[in-house]
Order: sequence, then structure tokens, then C-alpha cells
Amino acid sequence: MAIRLSSENKGSVNMELCKTALAARYAQEAKTASERAQAATVHPPVIGGNGNWQIWDQGSGAYVDSGLRAAGPAGEQGPQGEAGNYTKPAAGIPEEDLSQAVRNKLNSGGASDYADLNNKPGINGVTLSGNKTAAQLGLAAADDVPTKTSQLQNDVGFLTQHQSLAAYRTAAAQDMIDAGKQAKIAASGMLKGDGNGGVTAATAGTDYQAPLIAGTDYETPAGAKALGLTGTSAGDLVRVNAVDANGKPTSWRKAPLCEIKTQKNLLINSYFKNAVNQLGQSSYTNVGMTIDRWRLTNGSVSIGPNGLTLNGTIEQTLEFSIGQPVTCSALLSDGSLITPTYNESSKTFVLTAAGQTIVAAKLELGPEQTLAHKEGTEANPVWVLNEIPDYTDELSKCQRFLLNLNMDGREYTTCGFAYAAGTTNINVIVSLPTTMKSWPDVVLIKNEIMFQVGSRYYTASNPIIYVYNISSGSMQINISGFSGLTTGNYGICYFQDYGTIVFECE
Repeated sequence: MAIRLSSENKGSVNMELCKTALAARYAQEAKTASERAQAATVHPPVIGGNGNWQIWDQGSGAYVDSGLRAAGPAGEQGPQGEAGNYTKPAAGIPEEDLSQAVRNKLNSGGASDYADLNNKPGINGVTLSGNKTAAQLGLAAADDVPTKTSQLQNDVGFLTQHQSLAAYRTAAAQDMIDAGKQAKIAASGMLKGDGNGGVTAATAGTDYQAPLIAGTDYETPAGAKALGLTGTSAGDLVRVNAVDANGKPTSWRKAPLCEIKTQKNLLINSYFKNAVNQLGQSSYTNVGMTIDRWRLTNGSVSIGPNGLTLNGTIEQTLEFSIGQPVTCSALLSDGSLITPTYNESSKTFVLTAAGQTIVAAKLELGPEQTLAHKEGTEANPVWVLNEIPDYTDELSKCQRFLLNLNMDGREYTTCGFAYAAGTTNINVIVSLPTTMKSWPDVVLIKNEIMFQVGSRYYTASNPIIYVYNISSGSMQINISGFSGLTTGNYGICYFQDYGTIVFECE
């Protein structure tokens, strides 16, 4: 910046003029920084075809290659997975399953005009090219197709009007009709089958029922007589395994309601043999978060291959009130059922145990549990789960409330694309696997966070983090605690030494 000296004040500087010039310069620099920050939000970085981050160049109005690789440092080789099987869908392979090279091949070249096609379709041996008449294609003209039955030729003597069939009935046919007549039965009340195709009078005051079929469920109507099976009553569902010659059951068992209908589980992450555990601990002793969606209120909990061993109380709070009768149940690893509680006013499901291992829990509508059904014998029944939830579905539900950016526990993990918002802090764009329930809080920061610009690394050993923007597909966070950054520089944010950030919006 040049400063011109007046003739009256040679050797001195007009300070007011300097202040004005400096203020204009700083205002322009602030405006430029604001425009760059706004452009980074409107035009977020994308990964180019060469694997580098492409950033928006405000001057040219287009994306340019930053020279930074999008992929982070390679991790350790994981174990070999099982070979997968791919079955071609009946409707054909979806375009999104094809590589870009195959898509380009399919979408390039080919004839653009019907006349240029080879192997044109044809009808009755006549190629469809140019205008063809119905006669040329061997097709009937519209006027040749009859529209009334009177226009059809009656070549086999079909009836064309209502008339008597007496002339068509032969003596032999009449004899067959007479032989098949059922003799009149003089009886009052009910009739029953005689087993030979006929019927006879029923015994007065006796109820009759159709024979039962082995392996079929029957429900005893309210008020009707039972099937003669000890232990049954009106309304029971019974599975008949075998019957005698008269159709009376000789082997049977009660059929639980779950064999007919299974209710939806209103809990999230309730199968404890494969629970979602984003915090990654094998046991929890402090009051607060444990496995996803479950909080410890007292005691301790540990997670093992057979389920969740609880010595105290855990609870899950629902997002909504139910407003109608519900049933609570939990299955223990010894094959027995216990009954947890649900508080409608606090929307809380409470599960308490004294050292037992819990396999699964359920909260459902209605008066009966459908978490498990009985197997074994009547003398020694064992409860068995009716269904096991899909882990991927449960994880997606859990990540609405809690998100661990390094749930897999990798030594080095990319947090996201970032740029220096100042000399001590960076803004990071974090991709979200699902939309979070509300604006989250940062509840855990583990180990150091690095910011890589080209080949240079900056480290924040004691970072301070806050969320400043969130949408359906991404979240923007600010991380401070660096030093020596150049404002506006773009780079990649990493976790090192198995570090992570955990967000919660319970």
C-alpha cells in the first residue's frame, strides 16, 4: 500500500488516511474469507475419478484437483471373509450394480434410427419395414372379424335359442338318473352320514363333529364341548398330532399364540447375543450409557457370547407414548422367561436381574407375549425365541441416537474433509450413515486428532469440538486446539491411535 505525503506535511504520515486504508483492506479480506467459507458449504468437496479430492474454485466456477488423496492410510489386512454368492435377479442386473466402464459401453454407440437396425422384427415372415397393410402381414381386416354370434357358422348344431332337451334324453340316460336317486328318509332332527355315501337319522341329543386331521390346529369355540383332551378348555389352540379311527385325538399339544401371530417389538437393540455396542466396552459399571439405547441405573452389566449378564437395572426410554395395553418379557439363557416392567408416564422399559444372563427382551402391544414359544415336553418345557432381529437394521436405528465415528476401532481413521477456519481451528464435513434424531452433543473425544495439508501434519492433542451445522446426509463440526494453521488451507482430518469422537442425542 502506497502512502502519498502532502507538501505541507513532508516527513509525516496522515494517520487518518492510513486507518481508512487499512480498514478497507481488512474488510475486503473478511469478505473474501466469508465467500470462500460459503462456497465450501454450497459446493462441498467431492472425490474425483482419480481418487483425489476435487474442490470448488470460486474464480473459475468449477471443481479443480486438490492433489490430496481421498483415501486415508491403509489399515492392517483383515481376515479373509467367506465367499459370497450372487444370484442374478429375475428382472435383470440393476444398473447400479454395473461398473462405470460397463455402463459407458452400454450407453455408447448403437443405431439411432430404426432404419439402421439389423434383424428387424417381423410378423408371419414379413419384415416390419415401411408401411405394411394387414393383408401383407397375413392379418385379418377389422371387417372380417365377426362381432355377433349370428355371424358365426353353426356347423355342429349348437342351441341358438331356449328349447326343450327332452328329445336328447335317451332311455339309458333316464335309467342312470333314476338309479342315482336317494330314497326318502323319514326322520326328525339331525341327519348324519352312514359312512357309505348315504345319511341316516342322528341319535337324539347327540352333538357330532367332523373328523380331525393329524397335524392341524383346531380352536375350541367358546361354549362348545372340548375335544376330550385333558387340560383343554374353550378358546384353547390345540395342535393334533394323531387321531384314532373315529377321529378322536390320541396325541396332541397346546399351540401357543406365537405360532399364529408375532407382534412387533417396540424396543431397539434388544437381542443381546449380538447387540449393537458402539462404545465397544465389554462391561459397564458406571451409571449412564452401556450398549446402544440402554442406560445403567445401578449395578453392573457385561456382554458375552450368551447374552447380557446383568446384576442391577438397565432401562430404555421410548421416543413416544404407547397409550394402550402392552406386554413385557425377557428370555434368560437357561430357557426361562421373566417379566420386566414398563412405565407409560416416563415411557421407560425397566429390566432388573440379579446375575442372570439375558438373551433378549420385548415390549409389545396386547395381552400376550410373542417373544418366545415353548418346546420340549409339557413336563419340561423350554422357551425358544420366535425371531432374531437383523443387526444392520438395529444399527441404523441406534445411530439415530448415538454415533461413534470409529466404531470399528481402527488405528487410523478418516474423519472427513476439512479446511482451516483460522490459525487454531478447522471445520470438518462428516458424512452421516443415517439422519440423527436431533442436534447431537459431543460426549467422548479419544486420543489425538490430526489435520493433513499436503505432506504436512498438524495435531490437536486436547481438542475442543462443537457441532455448528447438521443436515440429513452430513454434519459439520469445528475442532480447535491446533496451532500454526494457514487460514483457508484444505486437507483431511484423521484420528490416530484408535481415536474417535462420539455424538449423542438421547
